[in-house]
Amino acid sequence: MTVLLEPTIRQHLKNRVTARDVVPELDGRRVSLFGWVHEIRDLGKLVFVVLRDVSGICQIVFRMDELAETVKSAVHELTNESVICVCGVVVKQPKSRLGVEVVADEIEVLSKAVPKLEFDPTGKVQAGMDVRLRYRILDLRKPEVKNIF
Repeated sequence: MTVLLEPTIRQHLKNRVTARDVVPELDGRRVSLFGWVHEIRDLGKLVFVVLRDVSGICQIVFRMDELAETVKSAVHELTNESVICVCGVVVKQPKSRLGVEVVADEIEVLSKAVPKLEFDPTGKVQAGMDVRLRYRILDLRKPEVKNIF
């Protein structure tokens, strides 16, 4: 018999929710999320990761002074578009755009993306048409481009 998933990933899948399912009503509940790193904001003691999955986006918060060393190093080595699994507790946060965030204490990098792309999939840095066409699959992830189709 072939085991397709490691036991830890199988365990995380039991508590898995999608980004759209992370709502204030889940306040205090432990969840697992799988998705792509959309954006990283490192503020020293706090690291914010915007996680994107098929349903939308969710903000993940890592409180660096409360994490194990292995988790800290994994967070510091994250790159945009890496595929990750995070586990944490849902917390209501009025300051957050979505009104809720996940305070994570576990992370598993399932696939690390190349460190630097010529193209910024978030759209914060403008790119020429030749670069946009070369990275068309990433360009289609931007909401304003996706809405055209």
